Amino acid sequence: MAGLLSGACSAAAAAVSVWANACLATCSLLVYGRMPRRFYTPAAAGDRLWAAASHALSYAAVLAVAVLVGAACAARALLRRVVRGGPAPPPERLLRGLPPSRWLEHSSVKIRNIKLHYVSAGRRSRRLVLFLHGFPEFWYSWKEQLREFAKTEWVVALDLPGYGDSDGPRRSAQYSPDRLTPLLQEFIASLGRQQCVLVGSGHGALLGWHLVASAPHTFTHFISISQPLPHITLDVLHNSLHHKAKQWRTFLYQLPWLPEQLIGTGDLDVLTHEYGDLVKRGRMSADDLRAYQFAFSRAEDWHGPLNHQRCLFAAANGRPPPGRLAVPCLLLFGRRDGSLPVDAMYRSLPHLQQADVRLVDDAGRHIHIERPDQVNDALRDFIGVSFLDDSSEDEEDGDGLAPAAGRGLVVRALEGGQGWLGAGGAIYNRAMQRLNNAAAVGQLYTRSVMMLKD
Repeated sequence: MAGLLSGACSAAAAAVSVWANACLATCSLLVYGRMPRRFYTPAAAGDRLWAAASHALSYAAVLAVAVLVGAACAARALLRRVVRGGPAPPPERLLRGLPPSRWLEHSSVKIRNIKLHYVSAGRRSRRLVLFLHGFPEFWYSWKEQLREFAKTEWVVALDLPGYGDSDGPRRSAQYSPDRLTPLLQEFIASLGRQQCVLVGSGHGALLGWHLVASAPHTFTHFISISQPLPHITLDVLHNSLHHKAKQWRTFLYQLPWLPEQLIGTGDLDVLTHEYGDLVKRGRMSADDLRAYQFAFSRAEDWHGPLNHQRCLFAAANGRPPPGRLAVPCLLLFGRRDGSLPVDAMYRSLPHLQQADVRLVDDAGRHIHIERPDQVNDALRDFIGVSFLDDSSEDEEDGDGLAPAAGRGLVVRALEGGQGWLGAGGAIYNRAMQRLNNAAAVGQLYTRSVMMLKD
């Protein structure tokens, strides 16, 4: 019986090998006009088929959970609509006519036909520190880190594709790590640097792991905030019922169309869920929350962020890194972060040659927003100082990013002429001159969105 079963398995592997090699040869002839250099052996074809089947089954389970969550959310939304007698009013777009920031330079660059918007501060002659934000954020979430590290480094905070003032691909598959990693590598090259320090939070850190794995020579240090290695994150979500329940929104975001509709009708308030508790505990000002609400107040503002979420379960995120990563890594995690277990960060260490995990007390998922001083101290201890603080040469208000005093709201609009909603969101100034007096003036577009703190 055992021999019969073994023979059947061998025959199945051979059949799979023939089928896989036929597909490989057909594709190679159509695309390259030649036969492939290598063919699958029966064992390799069986392994490839098993891996594909495992991923398909895992993703089917994700979709099953997503459908259940989506059905519950849709039923809740319909019930709320019946109770209130119609849809919720659309979010009000606020923040008009505010003066520009004096110390941040807003720029954009087009790579692979995608416009990427970023802000920078500090001197270009210094070491580059690149910040990648998470969900649902934009460059503004790094304002306290920009303020601190602009004194000694050249800091750049990018709006990830589909966020803020950056363009986003149309199809959700184009947001996968396999597509975005080369794009981000080209962005770093466009800044004229061969190396940099990389800091990522949430989904930005997830992309950061792919960057340091694919181009380790580019990064002198990597700081991951609230994000272990991607395959560990997926392992937790696949195998922990508790964390499935904690992250039910993550599964909801996997569905097409429905999340956008729920957000657009006010039946799914993502920003209040993410930041409402921070405002209550005094970790985020009401003006800061308004800045996020303004940045994500249109339905199209959610298209890119949700597509990033839809690629969380991509096959690339399920693969462990090839070998141990050589880039020195610092993993920061808030003790109040219930989205993942603390041990998920420590499970990343065997895959890293030089790494440390630091836990931040009384902080949740958005540590850099909740505890900016602790995060800044940890970053400074980890990366050191490339230049002495000579910010007094550039400042008049005593703060590298602070606008002149007495300017009203905490959050400031983007640079003059840099409104990412103005004139269809297509008009940009490539650079802005630093202003040396408190009476800074600049052209503002009516739909300027992002503001800086007093």
